[in-house]
Amino acid sequence: HKAETRKKLEALIERHWGHRSDIKPALTLLEGNPLKELLHFLQSHPYDLLVVGKKKVSSGSGIVAHKLARRIEGSILFVPTDAPKTIERMLLPVDFSKDSLAAAKMAVQLSPLLDDPTLQVIHVYDVPPAVSIKIGRTPEQFSQMIRANVEEAMQKFIEKIAPGKAHVKTDLVYNKHTSPSRQLIDYAEVNQMSLIMIGAKGHTLLESLFLGSVTEKIILSPLPIPILIVRRKDEAH
Repeated sequence: HKAETRKKLEALIERHWGHRSDIKPALTLLEGNPLKELLHFLQSHPYDLLVVGKKKVSSGSGIVAHKLARRIEGSILFVPTDAPKTIERMLLPVDFSKDSLAAAKMAVQLSPLLDDPTLQVIHVYDVPPAVSIKIGRTPEQFSQMIRANVEEAMQKFIEKIAPGKAHVKTDLVYNKHTSPSRQLIDYAEVNQMSLIMIGAKGHTLLESLFLGSVTEKIILSPLPIPILIVRRKDEAH
């Protein structure tokens, strides 16, 4: 069975990368508990990006990949079975943090390798309901103040990622749902995004156990869109 599996995988590798002189694939077969064996393998094999398949949502599907994303220190790309064949529109949800900045800079670097797709940078914001009364503003005035603040934050953020090197668009979206994840999922579907890039919360092993509720809900959603979770490297190193 192992020999047959190896033969099938070698044929698959040859079909996809056999013509590429700049790629040298290496095949390793692991036996045992998938999560445990993969984590052990990754500890002894340095990598820049882990790519995993993303099954269609069903009972118990995607559990190993999801747990793997919470346990590794590096970036990970989820590719669904019915993913787009080409990357034309990249969606980058940001909260203006260092983690979002790391994802944005990677998006700009990837852009020329993907035939310069549109990079849609989006920020979902909320307006606290009762605060406007306490500061002596009408709800409309307070909403305008919040909007102005996030517009300024977005402008400063974009200036940091060398936008001249990529086709960058920005959008500020008021959160009409109970969670930002639902707003982002709807946005990705309506605007037919080809790739979602998200900066993960935390860049150490301990912090990587917490992807953030928004990120996890997007990973577990039935979106047929690849999702790249970017972890910035520890600046101490």
